[in-house]
Amino acid sequence: MTALLVILALALIAVGTAGIVYPALPGLALMFAGTWLLAYAGGYQIYGAGILWTVGLISLGGILADYMAGMLG
Repeated sequence: MTALLVILALALIAVGTAGIVYPALPGLALMFAGTWLLAYAGGYQIYGAGILWTVGLISLGGILADYMAGMLG
């Protein structure tokens, strides 16, 4: 089960990385979901709450910046 979660997490991170180039994919959101799933698969031993909060806030900032850039033109 853990191996399947790790594979799924890495796939989410890879698709999220492709989402940086292709605007149809939500890149940062998928990368954050992959990071969270990877932390869950490792029992939060490798990535703790502090790392997840930091990655989440950076992702949120990037998503908001992307939204604002689209609004402002």
